[in-house]
Amino acid sequence: MKTLKPAAMLALAFILFSAAQAQPYYAHTDKQRIRQGVHSGALTHKETALLLKKERAIKKDKQLARADGKVTCKERKKMKRDKRATDYAIYRKKHNGMVRN
Repeated sequence: MKTLKPAAMLALAFILFSAAQAQPYYAHTDKQRIRQGVHSGALTHKETALLLKKERAIKKDKQLARADGKVTCKERKKMKRDKRATDYAIYRKKHNGMVRN
């Protein structure tokens, strides 16, 4: 009985640690990255507006996919593809050399 308790605690700690490590990169929101770009001056007004519009479109698509209670594989792929494209667009806009006045 005494050895069962530490073993259970160790197993629980391992499960929690694994779950924390399994979180995707997307756990950090793109809005934070956009906000940082605005603050540093790397994003112009037009670039910021365009990126926020893309973020709203992704959110809307996600809501529509979940509306029927089942997210299909095709919907999941589209959401992932859109998310990656937006991530890359944020990177490109922040590093294109244009600065905010």
